[in-house]
Amino acid sequence: MSGLDYIPDLPLQKILQLLPMEGKKSLRLTNLLLRSRSEQLVKSFRHVTAKSSMDLDKISNQVTNIEGLTMRKVTVEDTSLEEFLRENPDLSSLSLNKCRLDYKCKEGIFGQFGNLVELRLVRLIHLGDQGLCLLYRSIGPMLKTLDLSMTWIVGESLASEPIRTLAIENLWLSCCKKITDSGCNAILSHCGNKVKRLDLSSTFITAFPTATAELRIEMLNLSSCIKLGRSGLADLARIHGQTLRVLDLNSTHVTGEEMVHDLYVLEDLNLSHCLKLTDQGLMNIVERVAQESLKTLNLSFTKITGEALLRRVKKFRNLRYLNLSACRLLKDGGLSFFLQICGSRMRSLNFSRTSINGEQIDPNINASNVCAENLLLDTSGTNLTDLGLRLLLERFVQGPTVLDLTGTKITGEGISDLEQPLKHLEQLILNDCKRLTDKGLLVMLKKLVRPLKTLKLNYTQITGESFASLDRAQIEGMSLYKCNTLTETGLFEILRSCGQHLKYLNLSNHTLTGSQIKGFASRLSLEFLNLFECKQMEDEALQAILSCSASTLKNLNLRRTSVTDASFTGFTARLEEVKEVSFFECSGLGDVGLSEFLKICGSKVQILDLTETKITGEGLFQLVAENSEGTLNVSTNLLPEANKDAPGDCIVDVPDITIHANEELGNSEDKKPVQAIAAWADRPEARSEAQPLSSVEQLFLTGCLRLTDKGLLETLSLCGPKLRMLDVTKTKLSHECVTSTISLHPNVNVIH
Repeated sequence: MSGLDYIPDLPLQKILQLLPMEGKKSLRLTNLLLRSRSEQLVKSFRHVTAKSSMDLDKISNQVTNIEGLTMRKVTVEDTSLEEFLRENPDLSSLSLNKCRLDYKCKEGIFGQFGNLVELRLVRLIHLGDQGLCLLYRSIGPMLKTLDLSMTWIVGESLASEPIRTLAIENLWLSCCKKITDSGCNAILSHCGNKVKRLDLSSTFITAFPTATAELRIEMLNLSSCIKLGRSGLADLARIHGQTLRVLDLNSTHVTGEEMVHDLYVLEDLNLSHCLKLTDQGLMNIVERVAQESLKTLNLSFTKITGEALLRRVKKFRNLRYLNLSACRLLKDGGLSFFLQICGSRMRSLNFSRTSINGEQIDPNINASNVCAENLLLDTSGTNLTDLGLRLLLERFVQGPTVLDLTGTKITGEGISDLEQPLKHLEQLILNDCKRLTDKGLLVMLKKLVRPLKTLKLNYTQITGESFASLDRAQIEGMSLYKCNTLTETGLFEILRSCGQHLKYLNLSNHTLTGSQIKGFASRLSLEFLNLFECKQMEDEALQAILSCSASTLKNLNLRRTSVTDASFTGFTARLEEVKEVSFFECSGLGDVGLSEFLKICGSKVQILDLTETKITGEGLFQLVAENSEGTLNVSTNLLPEANKDAPGDCIVDVPDITIHANEELGNSEDKKPVQAIAAWADRPEARSEAQPLSSVEQLFLTGCLRLTDKGLLETLSLCGPKLRMLDVTKTKLSHECVTSTISLHPNVNVIH
């Protein structure tokens, strides 16, 4: 069944349409490629997008069994949408985003909503209460999701409509600026008693709807409801306290003191940007929330201090995410309170941009059982000191797995007295730590026990020479972006010390020449190498790094480097595993340099970016000839068929034509480029597996001003059937060439 891998999308879509469910499951299990393609096609097949009213007729003629329709910024002035909905009674989902519906056809369109399960009428600014009443009469009992965000509905007119039996579970009224308290009550009372998710964010309601006592909401969004009063929040907890799991009060005027009823099952509470939230109010909320239920608490950008809070509080054993970022008034005393309420399942503790320095944390606070499984310690605050960091780390016996110290003033030397090692640390982020020293970095690295997956040193002042004291640093990923003080010796020591384990290396925006690594011969395990804007890197240094990591390298980024036609001359190693290569804006790279690079590449390259290089594309056949030991085998998958004019039942023999390396390729001047290349093409069954571009899926030739029509055709003839995207924007290709390319490659998305 492997032959189906390269079948065009349209026939495969038709096959999927005819297959029963069991057949579709069997097809998906064939291989990963077919699984991915079938999933995408089935999704796009069932859920279609119409960009105009005229598209609806085309979709109806080409596709059947449509389940979903999306229209955005479309003006409907005729009966096309009404007829489409009538012809597709199985349609379950309809989304009209920022569309304009003519008042003459609105009633007919709404009359077809009876079988919908999901209806989204977003940004329909002409939808008011009259349209809302019409909509209410039209929707059926199967509707589960209704989205009326950013409309002009008020809701009050719905009160006069007779109540029907509906089962709406998800209701979005976000940014309905004209909706009133009574209007919101009317809408909820007419939606049935099964609403579980309600979004009233960015509205001007003053009180929470209390229309129906039977309603039990589980997820409620009241963010940016700036006019919501104290009584509204009290009613909220009183009515829905036993069912509410998610509550978003972001950017409201809540103080916390208005909560007088318990929230028994609350899991996610967002109080971010609640500038009127007080310590006493927070304490009140904490007391109202069940001890076992709370998992996420967001207090970022509030004015809480935590210092006035009670010291004897309940511990939230299941709390996983606590966000205290940008709480400018939060100091060590306040942090002591929050350490008390954290349980053993904490995942992320964020107190970035606070006033915490770590030196004044209550010594009586025992946090040994806090964050025992995992901890993201994001402490990118400018007040944290070396001593504070050490004392803070001593509070956690297990230690963090991710330690983010971005922008702090630490030197790193202060944790030398840390008794226990960092047993669980996997990611160490020291970006923009201007005071970090080489000695301090060495101290921190020596505290590691397990291999470090990520070490980020962007914008630091280290030289890298301290790695000379490390024999084998177990670091898998390292980022040194804009480390302007990194020396040539430092780079050598990093490669020497970390090379056997290092898989990811980011050296972008450096002025290094690589003079110390020209003769580097130790084996590297690099899979991703980023040399973006390393304009001073010498060819010999580049070749040394590539040679040492030839068997593992998968992604090579040479964007805006000084790579030229001579950069890969004499390079003998083979980069068999490379899948992504970028020569973006390498203005010195031409056909010769590209040919030399493709000569050392394996056949696994999937993404090739040649944007704004000086290639013409001509002469690449010679490369294939050399790789094929004198015989040129060109793929015919992307060329016009020799028998394309023959009747469907005819069998036309294609002669076995090969071009030898010593023959001229362009000696037939009377032939057009397309015909000439088609004549050179070999049989598909004789296709060479060594073609360097046989696996390319995305090819970027953007801004290649020297690219010629013949050069493009030669380049495409070297590509295999996996090519899906070709970008030739900002080139000087003729209109005939682009048109021919599009017609010859129906499965390729040609961007021009």
